[in-house]
Amino acid sequence: MLQRVVFGLFLLLCWPLAGICQGLALENMAVLVDPAGTETLASVTSQEAAGRFRPLANGLNAGYTRKVHWLRFTVRAPSAGEWWLEVQPPFLDDIRLYEPLPGNSSPAVEFRERRGGDHLPFAEREIPYRAFVARLALPDTQPRTFYLRVQTSSASMTFLRLWRPAEFQQAVGLEYVVLGLFYGLLTAVLITNLIQWLWLRDTLYIYFSLYVLALILLFFGVNGFAAQFLFANNPDLASLWRKVFLFLTFSAAAPFFMRMLRVDARKPWLLAIYRLQLVVPLLLLPLLFSGYFTEAARLLMATVLPMGGLCLWLGYGIWHQGRRDGMYVVASLTITLLGAVLVSLSLLGLLPGELWALDIRQITMFGSILAMHIAVATRIRDTESAHRAALIRVEEEARAKNEHRQFIGMLTHEICTPLAVIDGAVQSLEYLQQPRNEEVQLRHRRIRSSVGRINGLVKQFLANDRIDDARLFVHQAPLDAAELAHQAAQSCAEGRLERIILNTPPAILCRGDAALVQLALSNLLDNALKYSPSDSAVEFRVEALTHQDAAGVAWTVADHGSGIAAEQRKAVFDKYVRGADHGNVAGTGLGLYLVRRIAELHGGSVEILEREGWGAVLRFWLPQNGEVACSK
Repeated sequence: MLQRVVFGLFLLLCWPLAGICQGLALENMAVLVDPAGTETLASVTSQEAAGRFRPLANGLNAGYTRKVHWLRFTVRAPSAGEWWLEVQPPFLDDIRLYEPLPGNSSPAVEFRERRGGDHLPFAEREIPYRAFVARLALPDTQPRTFYLRVQTSSASMTFLRLWRPAEFQQAVGLEYVVLGLFYGLLTAVLITNLIQWLWLRDTLYIYFSLYVLALILLFFGVNGFAAQFLFANNPDLASLWRKVFLFLTFSAAAPFFMRMLRVDARKPWLLAIYRLQLVVPLLLLPLLFSGYFTEAARLLMATVLPMGGLCLWLGYGIWHQGRRDGMYVVASLTITLLGAVLVSLSLLGLLPGELWALDIRQITMFGSILAMHIAVATRIRDTESAHRAALIRVEEEARAKNEHRQFIGMLTHEICTPLAVIDGAVQSLEYLQQPRNEEVQLRHRRIRSSVGRINGLVKQFLANDRIDDARLFVHQAPLDAAELAHQAAQSCAEGRLERIILNTPPAILCRGDAALVQLALSNLLDNALKYSPSDSAVEFRVEALTHQDAAGVAWTVADHGSGIAAEQRKAVFDKYVRGADHGNVAGTGLGLYLVRRIAELHGGSVEILEREGWGAVLRFWLPQNGEVACSK
């Protein structure tokens, strides 16, 4: 529905503009180029100059140039009386109309000079209209030859029409309605995006708003309204207005298209191009005050087609990815490029000079902005939808984790209670058995060992659940590293303590969460004892150690097992990963994962070391200052 409305508004603007450009065409139009600006009326009306004029189909299109152009044309009115000669566009600097005096049919006799252009104060214009209009009093219907000298620092394009006064006034009324629609709709787009920015705070809205604002102000000057309504007595400011906003429009387009076309640091060469588009027009602004506007404008206009093509290519890539906004971006840029191509070809003289060449910029820009407005709205709407979907997924994940946590808690209670009953019953049987039978005692120990193993597995699952909880808070407190090592060793299963060679210096202090650090050290010791021969020693060393220029404490556990293969050393710290050659040893694959997470939560590290004559050697290191590096 929105697309149909936009298309209807686009046609509503195009149709009246096509009808406005009426009036009577002039005959025998020709142009003489005056590169140095030294020609005079006498020289261009001389017999020798007649062959230097080249015919024009309808109007002049010469692009940005400092050359002066002399137009020669014939006025043949269908009836005598007052006629108005309209000279477009409004941004011509210096216009000099040479009108043959009444009673002279030959242009070589005498002419009256009448001046116009945007260097003339609007208050002094013959007819209060945004462009130059001259009253012609034609006594009869005989053809008369006029000359028009045009000099401007803007695009040298000139279009002439002859009007009856009443018809001109009627056309102007319709023209102002259409231009009012043009500015009104663009202003509505601007206000809508500003409101959306204030509401959602998405910078894409503000970048688009700045771009649209620059375009509105540019066309306000190009169409002559700045001179008419703001600077009626100061034409220099009106001319400066138009030139400044031409440069600012180029600059304002860069950040918008960078964001809209997803140009970022991942595409450094594209990022450099758009940054140049942002900076270069601003650097060229001082040239406006040094008389080099024509050259600077020619440089900027030369970038329109290549930059438009680049934007279209990037927009097509977005569309090709299946993003809905890409279709509207491509439509907007296609309309813009169409207008740019037609205007460029017209300025190069490859298309006949028609008045539509003046309006095609506004018509295509209008359609382009409306299409881009839909693209921006679609982009933001899709982004918001994706954001809401992500929030829903996060909520679902949080709910699933909570349910998982509740299930683990319930399962732990249901498992640990009967295990405690079994362990207590076995202890009672051991106490009651008299006399003691060695074979029965062995079986009792196996039962208690199995119960302890199941309890250990449950504790690891509970620890993993706690460590991965986003609400986990690390309780920092002063810790005695040696005392923690002794406690970890004492927590080992019966019959294992005598295998541990504990090497601890006097008190070494650090900071951390005692329960979490104790869990990490117990897991390291448990792994070393499980994965090494039952009659081999395990070294447990505590020492002060500086790591990456930070003072800290290291707990090192070394065993005489088969070690950890080089290709497995990164993977063993992941969740549920176990060594391929230890399938016969009970375990969950969570031990080293918990050690790594606890180290990360304390801003520390765990690493595998090489030591000759030993198997697996792991070092758990924490900084002495106890800074928490991260939280889940």
